[in-house]
Amino acid sequence: MTNDIQPLLRIALRYLAMFLMAKGYFSEEAGAALLDPATLTAISGLIVALGTEIWYRAAKKNGGKT
Repeated sequence: MTNDIQPLLRIALRYLAMFLMAKGYFSEEAGAALLDPATLTAISGLIVALGTEIWYRAAKKNGGKT
């Protein structure tokens, strides 16, 4: 599952970085650092991990299977 979603997260993060650079929230250097494939992979992995943890806690709170 994690490998299936990572490319989509990297694409979404790329577009987010481009949007933030276009609006002037990021400098070109900061945007280039964010668009680096290693950085995007790390961020997408973090998002998947956080999403999994949030889902687990929501299931536990609502009486779902954990």
